[in-house]
This record gives sequence, C-alpha cells and structure tokens, in this order.
Amino acid sequence: MKNLHTLAAVEVHPRKVGVIKELQELRKLSMLSITNLSADVHGRTLCSCIEKMENLKQLSIFSSSENEILGVQHISSPRFLDLQFLGLKGRLERFPDWIMKLQNLRGLQLSFSRLINNAVASVGDLPNLVFLALNQAYDGEELHFDEGRFLKLKELHLRKLKGLQVLKIDRGALLRLEIFKIGDCQKLKVVTTGIQSLEKLKDLTIYDMPVEFTDVIHGYFRDVRHAPYIRVCSQFDQQD
Repeated sequence: MKNLHTLAAVEVHPRKVGVIKELQELRKLSMLSITNLSADVHGRTLCSCIEKMENLKQLSIFSSSENEILGVQHISSPRFLDLQFLGLKGRLERFPDWIMKLQNLRGLQLSFSRLINNAVASVGDLPNLVFLALNQAYDGEELHFDEGRFLKLKELHLRKLKGLQVLKIDRGALLRLEIFKIGDCQKLKVVTTGIQSLEKLKDLTIYDMPVEFTDVIHGYFRDVRHAPYIRVCSQFDQQD
C-alpha cells in the first residue's frame, strides 16, 4: 500500500496510535482524511507522520468531539507545501504557524477552533486562498478584513462566531469576493460600510441572524448599483 494516493474517512482508535504510526509508510498520499483524534494520544505521532508527506493536496483532520483539542501544532517543517485544501475540525490551542507556509492553499475550513485572537485574519496573506469557512472558529469580539489581504478570496462562510460583535471590512478588501454566507452570529450588529465596496459580490446569504443585522445589510445595498442577490432565511443547510 505504499503507493496509495487516497485515504479517506479513517477513524482511529481513541486510545491507540497503531493506525497513526502506519501512516508514515504512505508517503505518496495526495488525499488524507482522518477522524476521531485525541490530542494527548495521537497529536505528536500524527504530526510526525504527515509532515513527511510531500504529495498531499487535500488534508482533513477531525477531533473526537468539538471540545477535544486538535494537536496539530507540532508540525514544524511540512513537506506538503503544495497542499490545496485543509480542513481542521476541533479545538486549537493556538493558530498553527505552519499553515502560513502553505502558499498554494486554495481552501481552508476551520470548525470548533474557538480561537480568541485575530490570528484567523492572518490567513489573508496566503496568496492563492479562494475559499474560507469559519464555523465556531473564532470567539473574539471583532473580526477585521484588512485592505491588501485576501486578494483572491471568492467565497467566505462565517457561522456561529458567538462572540463576534463587530465585522470590519476595509474599503479595498475582499475585492474578488463573489459568495458570502453568514449565519447564527447572534451578537453581530455592526458591519463597517466597506461591505458596500464588494463590487464582485453576487450572492449574500444571511440566516439565523438578528433582525438589526439584516436591516443594516439591506440598508447598505439599497442604493448600490452592484447590489448582490440577498437571501435571508431562518435556517441554512451548512456542511462546515
């Protein structure tokens, strides 16, 4: 199996590292999806194995529960620098530094990360990122999209950012954004007017949001010539 290219939906034993250790023989993998991880049991072993995989294009790592720490911070010198999609589902003690080395990354999905600083905004420096999904990934009060970042981003999902109160979008930020989905951010009521400058925006989906937020968004686009198609719904089928 050393020539195996795809390994999906691998569920590891909660108290054993046998399967994890065997991954070190599969260095030709281009796609790896692994679930049921526990940081104290699997973390360092997993990191040691996958950082040697030079051909990875897609990598998804899921913890055993949404409150379980995902021990992926131990990767120091990843060889999978051509990775194009990364999905991390689980608590993060801090934003993994190695993500910023993935200059070819096109898609990033973070779920249950519960980060408390604005480190998630730093992924805007990844030059080829076109898709970003944050589901319970950030517990801060303010999320800021700076001008000059996220230069190629086309699709943005924000879901269940429970502490978020202010969303700042600078004029000149997110210039290529086409699809924006935001839902169940119950404290969010303030959005800076930079959102009006999203000239490429085609589809704005708002679900499970306060009425005050919805009214503000409609107000921003009421007199804007390039106003996107806006959907407002009570629920939205999300797979983040």
